[in-house]
Amino acid sequence: MKDSLKSLEVADWPEPPYDDPKAIQGEITGVHNSKTQRGLSSRHVQFLALGGCIGTGLFGGSGQASAVDGWSWVGVLKPRPFITPFQPYGAYYVMGFVSLLAITNVYTIFFPGSFTASNFLVSYIVFVIFFVLYFRHKFYYKTPWMTKVSELDIFSGKDEIDRLEEEEIEPQPRNLARATIELLTGSSRLFSSFFPASTSSPNLLFFNAWKLIHCLHFKQIMMSSIMRTRAPISRLACRIPSSSTRSMGTYATFKVPQINNEPNKHYIPGTPDRKGLEEALAKYKQQGPLSVPLVVAGKELKGYESFTQSNPATHAPVATYSNASKADVQSAIDSALAARKSWADTPFAERASIFLKAADLIATKYRYDIMALTMHGQGKNAWQAEIDSAAELCDFFRFGVKYAEELYAQQPSHNASGVWNRLEYRPLEGFVYAISPFNFTAIGGNLAGAPALMGNVVIWKPSPSAIASNWLVHQILLEAGLPKDVIQFVPGDAAEVTETVLESRDFSALHFTGSTDVFRMLYGKISQGVADGKYRSYPRIVGETGGKNFHLVHKSADVRNAAVQTVRGAFEFQGQKCSATSRAYIASSIAEDFAQQVVAEVKKINVGEPSVFTNFCGPVIHEASFNKLSGVIEEAKNDPELELLVGGTYDSSKGWYIQPTVYRTSNPDHPLLSRELFGPVLVIHSYNDATDADFTKICDKIDSTSTYALTGSIFAQDRAAVQLADEALRNAAGNFYINCKSTGAVVGQQPFGGARASGTNDKAGSANLMSRFVSLRSIKEEYVPTYTVAYPSNAN
Repeated sequence: MKDSLKSLEVADWPEPPYDDPKAIQGEITGVHNSKTQRGLSSRHVQFLALGGCIGTGLFGGSGQASAVDGWSWVGVLKPRPFITPFQPYGAYYVMGFVSLLAITNVYTIFFPGSFTASNFLVSYIVFVIFFVLYFRHKFYYKTPWMTKVSELDIFSGKDEIDRLEEEEIEPQPRNLARATIELLTGSSRLFSSFFPASTSSPNLLFFNAWKLIHCLHFKQIMMSSIMRTRAPISRLACRIPSSSTRSMGTYATFKVPQINNEPNKHYIPGTPDRKGLEEALAKYKQQGPLSVPLVVAGKELKGYESFTQSNPATHAPVATYSNASKADVQSAIDSALAARKSWADTPFAERASIFLKAADLIATKYRYDIMALTMHGQGKNAWQAEIDSAAELCDFFRFGVKYAEELYAQQPSHNASGVWNRLEYRPLEGFVYAISPFNFTAIGGNLAGAPALMGNVVIWKPSPSAIASNWLVHQILLEAGLPKDVIQFVPGDAAEVTETVLESRDFSALHFTGSTDVFRMLYGKISQGVADGKYRSYPRIVGETGGKNFHLVHKSADVRNAAVQTVRGAFEFQGQKCSATSRAYIASSIAEDFAQQVVAEVKKINVGEPSVFTNFCGPVIHEASFNKLSGVIEEAKNDPELELLVGGTYDSSKGWYIQPTVYRTSNPDHPLLSRELFGPVLVIHSYNDATDADFTKICDKIDSTSTYALTGSIFAQDRAAVQLADEALRNAAGNFYINCKSTGAVVGQQPFGGARASGTNDKAGSANLMSRFVSLRSIKEEYVPTYTVAYPSNAN
């Protein structure tokens, strides 16, 4: 019987209508054989409810009376209750042992001076009631006195339950009967009623045991009904729901909580936030480098060769890690694809709750930790780490949920009569490859997190220079409830990992932030794969690269504001933001005043280790960046078209330090006005501002000088100048700012991204980005049948 039951799946059972009057015919005897339209014994349920009310309301704490009420249902069924193995000997032992206890449990009433008729009657009257009911049932219904062991159902379904627990599949009640079973057998209060604290009377112990059998009899009634309609018995056994198995989104349309930007903390001396961050910095500095594994198939692995992420400010190790081999990458892909269906089928409310919880973990429990690792590992000062790894990462996760909800809500606005049209936003068919940069911890979390939120599985290759902080982001997501196979954390050699990924037929999207050259190379390889018919679908390509971002200062500008904003835009995080200001065009009539104020502010900047809070600038990220920038400074010494205004020095003895440097040139076509440097180097050009035509001309020059189009700013109090620049520079920047610096886009306020060589401009921090990781399906359902082939126009 066990094998025959296990061989059946839900789909193998017949699908009679729930109102089949023969659903449980023959399973309930006599008066109880009246059924509801759903095939449930109506009188049985009514009588059981009545007995429960009487037992609770009338008798209260009287165990004897309630026990009699419970025993009244023994013998209702023809089918036998489930039993365990080792039968019938186990049953003989239990019945004998319980009977012995029942007879002797209150033997003290026979002691001299203790015997009373009332005590004797209360203690032993139940035996008389039992035998009357038992023999009456046997004689009246002529049921056998003993059932052969071979005829008993000894399959409990426990192995199936264990499998369901491992897979975390929660069977949902499909009808009233099944729901009743789960209510009865899943409640701890039910079992506590069988074994009350006080068992001073033998009838309590005796009848509580039989009461348990009665419950199993009632369960058999229900299960027989369901077995004939829908599902195999093995799927209906009682179990307590797993805490990790939820059905969010199944019975309601949930609304995402109100989403707001994470408030910034300022780490003022003497505040708890300052103390907490200082303690986190000291902790990671003292404990030595983190040991960061790669995560493949949900397992933490380490390769044969170890690599080190160093603190760019001190050269001290921050983390050690292993690079994934080709086999590791392929295993990660296979694991992700195996998890794809389960994750894609997870209700949106469940996915959303994971990312909302992750955001709260970042904002509270891990705020100082993730900031400390960003400061140590990527060279950011406290403020830059705050607005990146704490605030912006929280914003990406929270607003991502909001934008996903808005996207799912976009449905066809018109339905013809008798038709329902709807749109489905499916995860991509395959996996997403996320390549994240060193300069923003938040970007790393979003590159992997945004596709995952939309139901995709992700291969995440973090930057070698951001291993520690990115690893913590991954751990936070897992703690928040993200299934371990959804995002595979795969540090590795860029070429080796990418080669394996792009060879996979299931590669469905690239989510990239990095250099323009690398992005172009990847774009070309993907295009070639498409041309060769390598991929299942046309892969989505989402990328944000670099920029040669500008400040345009009109003669009507507030010079002080323009100068301060330019210094911040150029030298925050050592000019290593994609949006950093690297060229400035100043009206000649205010150029000298502007230059003097810029130089004065730059000279005030402290450069050094980010853990020293008074330092505004830290190091550049690594030796390669240091060598490139120091080389530019050396070349500039021999360039007659460049005038050094401030800075121009560097030092690598303790860390990769480049002093904030400002050059001025009279040549609007100088190479440093078009070449991306990605460091603390600013070039200023003053333009003729005698006429409005001169302003138009410089706008055209800005637009045509660089191949990039990421960010730019106009500083002017003259509204006509603002309007002219806005129109003339429409395509020169994906993010355009008026009277503020070119950096600092905030999720939910300024969606970020640029075109031309700066990327695909899909706007991180917007619903548009989320839409890139879904594939729409249109669904049309007609309610009115069609019976004629010809159309009216076909008539004679």
